[in-house]
Amino acid sequence: MKTTQFTKAEVNHLLGLLEINEREGFYFGNKQHYFNRHDKIKNKLKIDFISSSLQLKEKEKTTFDIWLQNNKYIQSEDPNLYKYDGIYFNKQDLLQIFNAEMTNL
Repeated sequence: MKTTQFTKAEVNHLLGLLEINEREGFYFGNKQHYFNRHDKIKNKLKIDFISSSLQLKEKEKTTFDIWLQNNKYIQSEDPNLYKYDGIYFNKQDLLQIFNAEMTNL
């Protein structure tokens, strides 16, 4: 079996296509099998996307910290949670948003 590597932008693109298929109910073949496979692929892509985001270089961490500050996210006592307008956000979710915004620049 050959392993394929994707860039963050490519993973984001594939996740977007999967979301469209899910939202519009598009599938072919056996519906249950299709959506089981769909969910497995989506979860693998999300895990890869998050893990690659967590391996940011020091310069990118600084950029992420600045992004958090500019968007008024405040780190809570838990280093993996950030507070914005009384709502707590997981750092991994914020990294996904940050990476998507950086990809769209």
